[in-house]
Amino acid sequence: MSFLNPVNEPVLRFKSTDAGAPQINYNARVAGDVKAVLKACLVTGYGAVTSAGWSIVNEVGSVAEFVSPSAAMSDYRLKISDSSTGTTTWSYFYQGTATSFPKGAVSKSFSSMDKASSENGWQLLVTQLGVLFVEILVNPYNNKRMARVTNWGQIKSAAASDTGANIGFWHAGVSGSANFTNDFYGYAAETYYNVGGVKTTTLSSANIVALTKTNESYGLINVDLTSDLYLYSGATLIGQQVGLLVGTVAQEVDLFGVYDDTLAGRPVLKLCLGRDDSRKDYLVKYCSVMYLHLDYWGY
Repeated sequence: MSFLNPVNEPVLRFKSTDAGAPQINYNARVAGDVKAVLKACLVTGYGAVTSAGWSIVNEVGSVAEFVSPSAAMSDYRLKISDSSTGTTTWSYFYQGTATSFPKGAVSKSFSSMDKASSENGWQLLVTQLGVLFVEILVNPYNNKRMARVTNWGQIKSAAASDTGANIGFWHAGVSGSANFTNDFYGYAAETYYNVGGVKTTTLSSANIVALTKTNESYGLINVDLTSDLYLYSGATLIGQQVGLLVGTVAQEVDLFGVYDDTLAGRPVLKLCLGRDDSRKDYLVKYCSVMYLHLDYWGY
C-alpha cells in the first residue's frame, strides 16, 4: 500500500434501513447497541444481508475484538467495549498489545438532537482494511439529518516504511462531547494516527476553507470545494485518509442532510458532519460536508 502502488479495496455498505438490521434507539441507549451493529455487519450478517467476512474473538458480553480477513491486517484487532449506556470505547490490539485512543470513548448522549425521530439511523461502510461508522440524527432546528462519523483502519501511506504500524482512528460530527468538526481539523489530540511509527501528525488539505471555522455568510463563497485529507509530520507527507473527501458548499441548503450523490463520476454518501447544537449561527459556522466513497477506497 503506497502512493506509488495504490490498492483499490471494494466497499461493502450496511444500513439500519435494511430488512432485519439491528437498530439503535437513540432516545434510550442501551449497553451493547453499537457492538451489536458491528457484529451483525462484520461477522454474522442479518436478514438476507451477508456479512463483511470478519471474525470475532474474545467476546464477553458487550466487549469484543474484530479481526479482518485481510493478510495486511493480520497484526491488528479492533476492540469495542460497549458495556455502558453512556459511551462506546474503541481501541485496538497490535501483535497482542493493547493500544488506547485519545477520545476513544465515543459518547452515546445527544442534547439538541431529535433523539426520537424515525429518520435517525446508522450506516457502516467496510473494506477489509477499515471501517467508517456513520450515525445519523435529525436536528430539530431545520428538521434535517446530520451525522457523526467514526473511522478506524489503515491509511494510504507515504511513509518510507509503514511496516509494523499503519492505523488511524477519529470521530467527528454530532456528539455529546466536545469533539466537534473544528476540533477534528485543528487539534492533534482529537485524532490518532500511527504511520511507520510516526504518531505526531497534522491534518492538511488543498481546500483550506474546509479546514477552518467558516464565519463568512453563505453567498460570499461562490464555489463548492472538495479535497482529500492529508497527514504530515512537520513538512513531510506521511499519509492520506482513505474513503472520504472534506468539503465546503456555497449555499446553506447544500450544507445539511445525509443522502446518496455522485462526485467526479463516483457514487458517494454526502453528509453534514454536524454539531449537537440548536443555534443556527453555530450550525452554519461549525458544520461541514463530508463525502464518503461508496465504490472503493484507495490504499
